[in-house]
Parts: sequence; C-alpha cells; structure tokens
Amino acid sequence: MSVAPGPVHSGFAARARMTMRSATAPDVVAAGALRRLGHGVTAVPGVRGRGLTLALAPLPRRVRSAILGRVVAGMVDAGPG
Repeated sequence: MSVAPGPVHSGFAARARMTMRSATAPDVVAAGALRRLGHGVTAVPGVRGRGLTLALAPLPRRVRSAILGRVVAGMVDAGPG
C-alpha cells in the first residue's frame, strides 16, 4: 500500500523554506492510512488530498505536472538563499 497525503505538517516545510497553508496533520494521515490498510493500493487521507486527486485524475500527466509545479513554486518562501 502507498500513502499519498499531499502536504503534511512536518519539519520539511520549514527546512525547505516553504509555506504550506493547507497541510494535513500527521495524525490525520496516519489514521487514514491505517483505515485503508488492506482495502486498496493507495490511501489518500484528508478531504483536500482526495479532492485534488479526483480533480487532477482525468488530466494528462503533463498537465498535472505543470499544475502541481506551479503550486509547489508558489509555496517556496522568497528570501535570502
């Protein structure tokens, strides 16, 4: 099984100098993953993650990559390197 939660509140964002305004709490990700254990190949915990997955699923990979690239670029904090 894989878990695809999207942004999660962890130390990664601060270390990467990113701002993740709509990140999911780690306990929500863990609970969602445990609920799906044995019921499917991929768990997508959180309402936002599922919505994003459903919205992007019908698009070609190239389009999904471009959209997510812009989203991630928008999360990087501008500041001294």
